[in-house]
Amino acid sequence: GVVGPANNTIGGVKMTTAAIPPTSASGTNSCNTFIGLTITNVLRAIFFEGDAAFPDVGNTISGTTIDGAGSEPGNSNMVGVEIVNQDGVSVETLQFKNYVSTGTGTIGGVRINNTNLITPTAVSLAGVTVQNITNASAGVQGIHIIGGAGGNVIVIDNVTINSLTGNSASTPVGGIFVADTPGSDDVTITDFAITGITNTSSTGAATGIEVIGGGDDSVLVGPGSIDDIEGSIAAAYKANGLATSNTNSLVINGVTSTASGNGTATGIETDNVFVVNIFNNKLSNIESQSFSGAMSTGIKVAGASIAQINNNFVALIIPETASSFDGELKGISVGANDIVRIEFNRVRIRGLSGLKSSALEFVVSSTTPVRSIRNDILADFTVSQFGSSKHYLISVPSNTSLGAPGSVSQNNVLHIADRTNGFTADAGGTDMDFTTWQSVFGDMNSFRHDPKFISNTDLHISPVLRTPVSDNGVPITGITSDIDGNPRDPSTPDIGADEGSFTPLLNIDVQTFTFVDPTNGQEFGQGQAFTPQGTVFNPGATDQSSFIARIIITGPEPSTTEIYNQTTTASADAGAFPVAVTFPGTTTAGPGTYQFRLRTELPGDENPLNDELVGSFTVFAPVVGGTYSVGTGQPSPFNTLEGAIKRLKTAGISGPVILELTDANVTLNSELLFTDIPGS
Repeated sequence: GVVGPANNTIGGVKMTTAAIPPTSASGTNSCNTFIGLTITNVLRAIFFEGDAAFPDVGNTISGTTIDGAGSEPGNSNMVGVEIVNQDGVSVETLQFKNYVSTGTGTIGGVRINNTNLITPTAVSLAGVTVQNITNASAGVQGIHIIGGAGGNVIVIDNVTINSLTGNSASTPVGGIFVADTPGSDDVTITDFAITGITNTSSTGAATGIEVIGGGDDSVLVGPGSIDDIEGSIAAAYKANGLATSNTNSLVINGVTSTASGNGTATGIETDNVFVVNIFNNKLSNIESQSFSGAMSTGIKVAGASIAQINNNFVALIIPETASSFDGELKGISVGANDIVRIEFNRVRIRGLSGLKSSALEFVVSSTTPVRSIRNDILADFTVSQFGSSKHYLISVPSNTSLGAPGSVSQNNVLHIADRTNGFTADAGGTDMDFTTWQSVFGDMNSFRHDPKFISNTDLHISPVLRTPVSDNGVPITGITSDIDGNPRDPSTPDIGADEGSFTPLLNIDVQTFTFVDPTNGQEFGQGQAFTPQGTVFNPGATDQSSFIARIIITGPEPSTTEIYNQTTTASADAGAFPVAVTFPGTTTAGPGTYQFRLRTELPGDENPLNDELVGSFTVFAPVVGGTYSVGTGQPSPFNTLEGAIKRLKTAGISGPVILELTDANVTLNSELLFTDIPGS
């Protein structure tokens, strides 16, 4: 236990090694071990510096606490542990916390530069905590590692990083940063919890984890969590949960992320990685909140040869409270040149007036890659869009071919909630609905029903609502468990990332959906003409044609006498949008309340409970001529001026009417003008 000096002295512990030939058999200088240090309020708490030609090996720091206690480093760089020119480093159970700065110096928890220069030994960080660091004028990084040319084995395990705030346009504010020079390198980052990484610069980026390889690296990330990553307001600058680039192979497994930013936001991004495997990840609230032209992407893969993306949740939404957004949303965006496998994923996106949104996008413009889209849920709940704004489930480069021979799309749930400028696919610039997509690309085993997610961000499926995912997948070699580690059914797996006990669709089921004319509770005057209309829906698994829809009107209450009973024929495809059914026109009868029923009649319907919709409407006789008091305490509708005028417009008048106002203050707006009153 060493208590370091206070009052902003330069260092707690400093070790340097001169360029002296090593005496040990290993060819390097001897190691140093520090255990149980407590260092408070210094600028560089622990500093190891070796010689590039004769680096140290085996340095260990364990059980150390570095507490800034709210200190102000000013314009100096503040580093908890800095290690330079060392072969083999171990940092365990380190805490670095509570530094606040308004100066231009960068603050870092652990900074390791130029490791493994000669000997391919390991750099190990375990049990490291970096928290409560604020830098108002420069960057902040929790862990920063730059490897050497000797072949690195970098292991970062059981790391907690939270509440880092910086202000830097040039240096990203980040939780973990690893960069490697060429060499046969391995990087493993696992069991991490990173929360609250914020860059307040107007042109700065924020990243939870970033790994830049040397071209021949193997990188494994996960499991772990990355939450609340916030970047700048400029579209070109990002809030990235996890970013990797320039590696040979990459595995991302079991990461949860909620990156958000005012500019561009991405959950997982890879660039120039030869083989990419992304599976068992849960990405939610990946949202760009305000900037024009910004983009939100759940998973983005660029410059890959082989990309395998399976068993992921991606919930990509604009906040439900937002009124407008003119950026782009992309659930999964893949640029791979040879093989692309998108299988057993669940993607939910919700946009507003954005330029374009896609649940799944293939970036490579050619049809060279072999593309597999199987057992995926792609669901878009974007509200109505107009003009050039459109939303899609799938974007592919061709309207005739999905990809090279062997490409396939099958056993998916492809759901569009709003068809106003909403399409199943953008195929080479051609808008395709579900039926066209099936006929062109041979996707005959997919569904367009609502998958019934538990919530906007939890993409597990409700076990009690009927869903198309149940037992409708196809087995895929190598994918034997789901996102939660549960085994998949070997013959009839569920569609999407989660295997479970779900309620399947009924085979034969049509239902009434909404009233159109009259609407429930509508008011009429006597003798008013209307054309009864409603909508029906097919939630079942099979298309239905030429079934009966019926409307019955009875009344006025308490009478149950039928005064209208008409039918029409209807057809509804499975899971498609509701279909309008229109009946012969009629006119309202005498005053009173009438009950009306919209009913479907299909032989063999397996769910009769949803076959009838019941509503009512009211008919009013013309208002008798005379003077009526209007104001608080009067009988409805004459208790308000608005209600009184509405009644006159609905029912008409049979003689001159005077409305005498009893309240001292009444606002009369344009909607309350005395126009279009029958009988006047």
